[in-house]
Amino acid sequence: MMALSRTVAGIEGTETLAFIKAVDFFTQRISKKTQFLFVRVSMSNGAQGWGEATFNSLNEQVLVALRQLSSIIADQSIATGLSILGLLPTWKSGRASLIGVNALQCALLDVLAQMRDLPLYAVLGEKLHDHVPCYANINRGTKTREPHGWADRAQAAVNAGFPAVKLAPFDKISLGLDGKSVGDATMGLECAHAVKDTIGVDAELMLDCHWRFDEQRAQDLLHACADLDLKWVEAPILEDALSIPSLNALKKIAEENGTKLAGGEILSGVRAFAPFLHTKAFHVMNPDPRFCGVMDMSDIAMTAAKFGVQIAPHNHLGPIMTAASLHIAAIAPSALTIELQFAEGDEPPCVEKPDLLKPQNGRIQIPTDAGLGIAIQTPMLCHVQ
Repeated sequence: MMALSRTVAGIEGTETLAFIKAVDFFTQRISKKTQFLFVRVSMSNGAQGWGEATFNSLNEQVLVALRQLSSIIADQSIATGLSILGLLPTWKSGRASLIGVNALQCALLDVLAQMRDLPLYAVLGEKLHDHVPCYANINRGTKTREPHGWADRAQAAVNAGFPAVKLAPFDKISLGLDGKSVGDATMGLECAHAVKDTIGVDAELMLDCHWRFDEQRAQDLLHACADLDLKWVEAPILEDALSIPSLNALKKIAEENGTKLAGGEILSGVRAFAPFLHTKAFHVMNPDPRFCGVMDMSDIAMTAAKFGVQIAPHNHLGPIMTAASLHIAAIAPSALTIELQFAEGDEPPCVEKPDLLKPQNGRIQIPTDAGLGIAIQTPMLCHVQ
């Protein structure tokens, strides 16, 4: 919370006069799997800020936490609200509470940046990038989970302007209670090869394993992928302190096979990331703004650069999460790319200018308007009472 302390300490003048008048919650159903959950904080001076708290099937848990948290910060100033949220022991309150805290923090920072007439990145640090490369996560929207289904979706993403695609094709593999992988990776590898054959050299390819492999099976996978020219292999094994030696071994094999090792999306905050950064367990780390919060992600990005680790935010959900991730990428010295969920459903985007969050020449422009830099169309959302 180092960055949070600096930001709260810098709040002064008219920023201390406005108080939190209301907190509202909204949802948008995107697909059978995904329902976005958004938070809007309204201030007494009319300013409004947004945060994202999507947890899909567990959204109801987050809503319980959000209602409790909202009552705690009601009628407080931005500075007091941020301080209260920063002092809460989320490490013992559960992930739903953590997501709620970070969504409210994002909304308050959005308001703060708007009141200063600054983009959010200017509140967080020095802007280093005007735009960042992006890639399409084609996992959630792929209904035909066979080689031709993945290949068709990958080609559609490339046609839409994405310079890279990521798939998670290992549905037939799972990790048993004994820590050993169960199932066959053959179909997953066939899907990956089908995608590579389709996109060729027109786009880069990444594989997401969702922690389905044990160390030996992960080693076998890395060797089997040597001819795919992968940008990275993500989350092959469980990620905790005990796994760091195994991750270092996998990282070496990845290097020998011309790819990188990525991970870290489930880690929560600076302290959780520290062991993996200090040991350089990954080439690329994927902090998630729901689990880390905007301020901790800023600190993680700076620490990662010191250790030569690249940052690629885990950003597979809604537009508010995307905007927050872009502002963090703007100040991250080692920002590599940003993830975008590709065509998961048919629901139209709830952002007034959706092209702001679409690739242009393989990159996403960092928003430059005040705050998060996007406007949400609330009539397209369901107001949660």
